[in-house]
Amino acid sequence: MHLEEFGQALRRTAGFRRHRYCVLFCGTANWAVDAIHQLTNGAQPDATLVVSDRPEIASPFDDASPVSLHRTQHILGREYDLVLYDGYSGLDPDALGIAGGTVRAGGLLILIAPDFGQWPAYRDPHYTRIISHGKPLPPFSHYIQRFIRVVSHSPGVFTICQDRKLPDIGTWQQKRARIPAAPDFSDQKKAVAAVIKVAAGKRRRPVVLLSDRGRGKSASLGIAARQLLDDGMDQIIVTGKNRPSVDAVFRHAGHPERLQYVHPHQLIHDDHRPGLLLVDEAASIPVSSLQRLLDRYPRIAFASTVHGYEGTGRGFLLKFTELLDHRTRGWRPCVLHTPLRWAQNDPLEQFLFRSLLLDAEPHRPEGTATGKPEIQVDTVEPRTLCQDERLLTDLFGLLTQAHYRTRPYDLRHLLDSNSLTIFRSQWKGQTIGVALAVTEGGLDDSMAGEIWKNQRRPNGHLLPELLCAQQGFIEAAPLKFVRIMRIVVHPEFQRRGVGTGLLHHIEEHFSGTADILGTLFSAAPDVMAFWCRCGYRPVRIGVGSRHQSGSPSICLIRPGSEPGKILVRQAVQKFSDNLGIQLKTVLKDLDPALVPLIYRAMGKDSKPRDLTMAELESLAGFAYAGHHLDNNRAVLERIWEMALQHSLHTGVPGRDLILFGERILQGKDWKACTALPAPQGRKKGTARLRKLVGEFLLRTCPRQLETIRSRFNLP
Repeated sequence: MHLEEFGQALRRTAGFRRHRYCVLFCGTANWAVDAIHQLTNGAQPDATLVVSDRPEIASPFDDASPVSLHRTQHILGREYDLVLYDGYSGLDPDALGIAGGTVRAGGLLILIAPDFGQWPAYRDPHYTRIISHGKPLPPFSHYIQRFIRVVSHSPGVFTICQDRKLPDIGTWQQKRARIPAAPDFSDQKKAVAAVIKVAAGKRRRPVVLLSDRGRGKSASLGIAARQLLDDGMDQIIVTGKNRPSVDAVFRHAGHPERLQYVHPHQLIHDDHRPGLLLVDEAASIPVSSLQRLLDRYPRIAFASTVHGYEGTGRGFLLKFTELLDHRTRGWRPCVLHTPLRWAQNDPLEQFLFRSLLLDAEPHRPEGTATGKPEIQVDTVEPRTLCQDERLLTDLFGLLTQAHYRTRPYDLRHLLDSNSLTIFRSQWKGQTIGVALAVTEGGLDDSMAGEIWKNQRRPNGHLLPELLCAQQGFIEAAPLKFVRIMRIVVHPEFQRRGVGTGLLHHIEEHFSGTADILGTLFSAAPDVMAFWCRCGYRPVRIGVGSRHQSGSPSICLIRPGSEPGKILVRQAVQKFSDNLGIQLKTVLKDLDPALVPLIYRAMGKDSKPRDLTMAELESLAGFAYAGHHLDNNRAVLERIWEMALQHSLHTGVPGRDLILFGERILQGKDWKACTALPAPQGRKKGTARLRKLVGEFLLRTCPRQLETIRSRFNLP
């Protein structure tokens, strides 16, 4: 059989069964391009996409849409008959997953790659995102080794090698010659009805449409919008990451002029009053923004992908479910199982799920542990993960379940990084926790100077770069750092010392070799409390929000050597000196529950000086005599530090302490103070603060307060 006949037979079968297939061309790039033209008989399908960083790959396909690997996010939601992915540009798992998700039923995903025998040792350009500067390159890619193994065991993935026979498609066709079932729209009908019920039923009863890709979530939002508009609803607003990402909703709504797209940021800050708000691909929007949308709009429907190619899914779903449970008791999930864009048991979908571990789930531990479990911690080599699929699935499943934006890229980093150490917690031989740590620093003086001047950003040295370029400590670059990227514990073993045990093991593992240990994460009170309890101190808070979480990043460090102690002390002091003004300016919107935790971690709650009688009189005047808040801010900040000392030193701080921080330290308007039971104006908010100050004085300085009351005849 010639390539032309092979291609015709494959496309005919794909169209008949409404399936999608993958064809992998192994050989030189020039040979592969010629072979692809033979496969398609020189007739390019109507919609062709070429994913490559090399112009010579895209140029032979005249009418194709070219896109580079790092810009594949822009093609989400689009569809193509033929997608060509250039493996010579690098096997980027994120880009491959997104590209494969754009192939429509009856279409083909074509990969170009080196010969299997040479591919693992090929210097993949994608390595630049994984390999740390100044460290030796691995001799070969464990990720590519595993990828080849998955390809070899995936039905519906056809490998065509240069100078070798074509795969036998005849027998394969006969086994799959059944007539395909017609699309089943029952799930979609339920989803449409659920969205309409949100618009017509009780307020504050949101619905969340959940499914894998291709199940018709976005179409369901559009169909429901069309029916509601036909029935007379005045205004429906659609929101999402950007306008192109919600194209499917508009296509199925049929009323583009009556359907309005508004960016999430505008919805939060502007005055809109739609009859219904539709949020497509909610996982692409920070959870903090979704919370504000929930608070502002009483009728809202969400759609989100469970196993997303772009790296959103289970981790997001757990956090979002927690938010929904807290903010509204009446929300309902609606799960769509049946694919509509292609038929059931689609070979390409199955291949992508296996190769990218999109549906990885940790195994549930067998047995019951009481109290603090006896655990063993060891390190796991990448070659072990490459050979042990169950262990790899357990570890990656834990990471996916726990972290907000674990992506297919993280799988390659796990297997191919040259600076990563993988730690595993076991209970009775079962994996219950995982931690990832990378070694950084040890840079020479020349590189240190270039980093300090913001001329270089060497890959894989985040903590020394941050302290050198952002905080101005050039002496950080030569020191040896360990950055703890993730600590994840199985849900059934959380809050039982497993995470702390993992961290202590990491610290012991790098004892004597690390000057500084640190971490960087999206600021959250519970995570912050954990690191503070373990002795890590904040040295920087990012002034902008991370897109994934909507929260700023925060960096905490602790020393591991004498030079490390000196730098940590200096960095904490500099951070402390700037924090007060930052809270009133660039950090004004920081989660107020973080502020007491940050102050404690810096030692600001240790032995604050006693209040003078003049300060006590000012506080009593504010609490009992109506003195103005703005004239007493300095002393109110002092009493906040004292209140911090008297509060519990563990856990998330109480609402009263948070209110103090919001109004006094961050200078928020009363209506923006989240610690109040409901948005309140200046009069009610000030009255609450006066009461809190009075209660604190009565509890901590009763004798002095009695003297002041007698002197000024206060109530």
